[in-house]
Amino acid sequence: PWLFLGYATTDHLLLAKLASFTGVYGLSFLVAAFNAGIFLVIRHQRRDWGRNLAVAFFALAAISIGGATVGRDRPTEEAYLLQTAIPLDLEWTPQLLDQFEREMQTKVIARFARNGSRPGLIVWPEAPAPFYYHEDGALRAYLAKMSRDTDSPMVMSGIAYQITKEGRGEQSPLNSAFGIGADGALHAQYDKIELVPFGEHVPYASLFFFAGKLTAEVGDFVPGQRYELLPGASGSRVAAVICYEAAFPELVRELTKRGANVIVNVSNDGWFGDSPARRQHLLMARMRAIENDRWLLRATNDGLTASISPQGRVETYPAMVREVFAARYGLKSSQTFYTTWGDWFALLCVALAAGLVLTSQVAQAFRPVLVPLSEPPAVAGGSGASK
Repeated sequence: PWLFLGYATTDHLLLAKLASFTGVYGLSFLVAAFNAGIFLVIRHQRRDWGRNLAVAFFALAAISIGGATVGRDRPTEEAYLLQTAIPLDLEWTPQLLDQFEREMQTKVIARFARNGSRPGLIVWPEAPAPFYYHEDGALRAYLAKMSRDTDSPMVMSGIAYQITKEGRGEQSPLNSAFGIGADGALHAQYDKIELVPFGEHVPYASLFFFAGKLTAEVGDFVPGQRYELLPGASGSRVAAVICYEAAFPELVRELTKRGANVIVNVSNDGWFGDSPARRQHLLMARMRAIENDRWLLRATNDGLTASISPQGRVETYPAMVREVFAARYGLKSSQTFYTTWGDWFALLCVALAAGLVLTSQVAQAFRPVLVPLSEPPAVAGGSGASK
């Protein structure tokens, strides 16, 4: 689902608001239809079509530059986005892990102190670190102390396990987000539903039996099965979207529909390097905020960490540094037409296209067969022939 045509409109805030009604698919349809219109005008040389297209162009241009008229939601809450800046190839030792945890603890406490010790939402990114919440008692105690000392709930990303074959005790890893309350206790856990193909798992692995080396290098994660919300600040509920799940409009919409007041995207975009994929990932997260009319907080390992308003306005923070960023956001409970009804526009397009194809085939099947009249044979006689 990476980078549909409709994402090209994200910076045109007034035009992008259409996504709250049709989802990103409606904007993709608009972009495709307009370009198809240009092709048809050139192909058929129809001046009347050209005039209509010109009117449509200037209307879209006026809407596109009208982004300044889009209102702003006032932020009321504070979030603390941890950017851990952990190298992908770092070899962990107990001493290095202890040093890292002390540094992050100091940065969080210092950041809160500079803001009058105001409670907020602490968000850890997805990071290449040995964070095993259920198996590591020291890690649980560390996180619990951080939440209690700051009187703040926390979203923490890490690895969990589930028993996959009862009676044998075999376990498979889950890519999870843990919702830790201000009391330091674990209140909820969301397990990533949309896994990265050939990154976290091999889809239809039995078909790739010939690629043993490839499959051996890929993780054997199992997908989550529940749309679980995590506890947030001020009694709110958080939709924790892990990594490239932000590219799935239907998943984020389902979490929002179940009562999420804010969306949190935790990711490790370090795998992309300094490529356009980082900015593309952020662009898709912005569209999810617009579709569902929610603030979206984005905590990443080394960038691009950001705070996104329900209108798609974005504030990004410096990349490639280990820091804790204070971000302002708000809580909302209203639902957009898209959040309520989902991808109705895309499904309607599929239904109409299927109906047109079916109608065409039926008409073709019942079209009367016209047999051309054959010419009568020539009649010989006299000096010539007559027909």
